Amino acid sequence: LFFVVISAGAVRFFVDCTGDSIPALRIGFRLVRGLRTEIVERILEERDAQGPFDSLEALIQRTRTATHALLKLALSGAFACFGLERRAALWEVLSKGQAHEALFAGHPIFTPPANQPELNPWEEVLADVDATSVFLSQHPFELVYPGLQKKRNFFTAEQLKKIPHKRRVLLGGLSVIKQRPPTAGGVLFMTLEDHTGFHNLVIYRQVFQRYRQTILEEPVLLVQGILEKADGVINIKVEKVTGIHMEFARQKIQMRDFR
Repeated sequence: LFFVVISAGAVRFFVDCTGDSIPALRIGFRLVRGLRTEIVERILEERDAQGPFDSLEALIQRTRTATHALLKLALSGAFACFGLERRAALWEVLSKGQAHEALFAGHPIFTPPANQPELNPWEEVLADVDATSVFLSQHPFELVYPGLQKKRNFFTAEQLKKIPHKRRVLLGGLSVIKQRPPTAGGVLFMTLEDHTGFHNLVIYRQVFQRYRQTILEEPVLLVQGILEKADGVINIKVEKVTGIHMEFARQKIQMRDFR
């Protein structure tokens, strides 16, 4: 078990086992989308030369980082080390990050609104995808799982390992892979991802044609099928496909679909 967090002290990934807490997988600055290498290098060089930053304001004053770059870091959660959750960090950047920029020099600084709410779970997931293209706070399927787990014959990827061969099952997840090899006779091989692992789906031509639009357009799917186990490999022969509608997140979650 690992916590996954953006690290304000590295460029690459590393596992942090310091202290008595659960190990953390530290995500380096290089994963923050649109953050230029020279900005990262300037921040790290200043920290190594003059010591750690004790506040966002100190980081801004010492590195002169542009507001647009600070906003990317704020959205990624990099300023949690200063006690700022993402929304608070974004407001903080807008209020302080422009003071040193020539265009805004001498102008009043933006004042954050009082009693600003923290991001809700869905907003955090979308911020993860916007900032890093990976899920840092939690897997989005965890947000819909409570409403699905009471359905008859519904199983997660982990639970399917204990379910017998040829049983009819119900499962769900994010659409992450679709493959239709020319030698497969029209069969679509698909992978769904839930918060415990992966489901390998086998979708024959007739089923694919029946649910074509749902399979191609819905980013999160609910699938019924027959469980097939052979040589340690688990597949689902798909019978029915429906979309798990999350309009608020549809366009963002689609980014996980690697076709």
